[in-house]
Amino acid sequence: MKRILLISYYFPPLGMGGTQRLAAFARYLPEFGWQPEVLTVKDIAYFAYDPELLRGLENIPIHRTESLDPLRLLARLKRIDRHGSGAAGSAISGGGAGDRLRRAANLLLMPDNKIPWYPFALRRAGAILRQKPFDAILSSGPPHSTHLIAMRLAKKHRLPWIADFRDGWAGGDFQPAPTALHRKADARLQKRVLAGASHVVAVSDGLRDLLRQAAPQDTPISTITNGYDAADFQEPVQRNERFDAVHVGTVGGFVRALNTLVAFGKFVRENGLSPNDARLHFVGADISGRLQSEIRDCDLGPYAELHGYLPHSRAVAQMRQADLLLYLVDGEPYPGFIPGKTFEYLAAQRPILAAAPGIEGVRILLEGGATRWLQPDDVDGIARALMAFYLEFAKGEAIRPKSGFAARYERKRLTEKLARILSG
Repeated sequence: MKRILLISYYFPPLGMGGTQRLAAFARYLPEFGWQPEVLTVKDIAYFAYDPELLRGLENIPIHRTESLDPLRLLARLKRIDRHGSGAAGSAISGGGAGDRLRRAANLLLMPDNKIPWYPFALRRAGAILRQKPFDAILSSGPPHSTHLIAMRLAKKHRLPWIADFRDGWAGGDFQPAPTALHRKADARLQKRVLAGASHVVAVSDGLRDLLRQAAPQDTPISTITNGYDAADFQEPVQRNERFDAVHVGTVGGFVRALNTLVAFGKFVRENGLSPNDARLHFVGADISGRLQSEIRDCDLGPYAELHGYLPHSRAVAQMRQADLLLYLVDGEPYPGFIPGKTFEYLAAQRPILAAAPGIEGVRILLEGGATRWLQPDDVDGIARALMAFYLEFAKGEAIRPKSGFAARYERKRLTEKLARILSG
């Protein structure tokens, strides 16, 4: 069994989609001849806390270090209870001092505000690599400062290194550069990482192509998308007689709900539907801070339920019980953008309404079937699509994705692809 050190700032029990990718790699790599150990930060309050995501990792060594990340320091100063009210909770959700500190940190710290983890991670990783032989390193970003840690370690210990990009860096959506100096520094550091890595992995074909433009010609770059765990979708599901439209995922950034709220109001009122006939659900953190007020402004209080961040198993249950899944993307994300929930939406085998620009995630949904696609500002079109889905629901004729299509995105299969890269 070969050994690999996985380096990721974000890892369970922190919630959200980015942590699930690395957790899945750690969970399934032993089945393909690779024994992982994980290097990450000590858990502390963040957007979401979900210890359920650690299931299946009981035999994986997880090394947790301190970090001087400014937002972690703020959480300590505020004495936020990271455990929330139960198994999962929310913590730093933006606004006030958090936003001001984040802006200041993004201006002063390069390449990102997680770079203060660098000395702690480097020291612990060095100790780990000296204790026993390792055969490879994998770093995952954002934060992209993680790649700088791995680059230093790979050079010093002469190990193959996989750089996993879950989002763009120089010129990317995740990390907008506040000044020209930041843009130049990002481009320079990204170039060093792409030149130094043994292999680069991107989370979408679009991101792969962007990285290929910036990388040396001889740098191998592959796509390994996010995915879903088949075991999460095997329990029987019960539904009620009401039409439930469900959005799962964070609201904020490129996810804006206002146009869909207006369309939903138009749909129920023009068709005389009560809250007992149709309801709208939001599962996930609202980091925009506007969702409740937008619901009130649209006079949808009795129709809308805000569940907040739920443990992953309960979020999946909400997907599978839905009569319609809402896929909301707005703004101008880069064309290769694939929201992480894309693959779990497909695995849930439910109808999907995509109100989004023509991103790569929409292309995958359309290929899988059962999706109606509209532009996010087409309020009348969204209202008509809601009616079409409702009529199919009422007749018992709900459309579903193609049978077997989602299987290509099962996380074990995706991890096998990573293992082939490591062994090749």
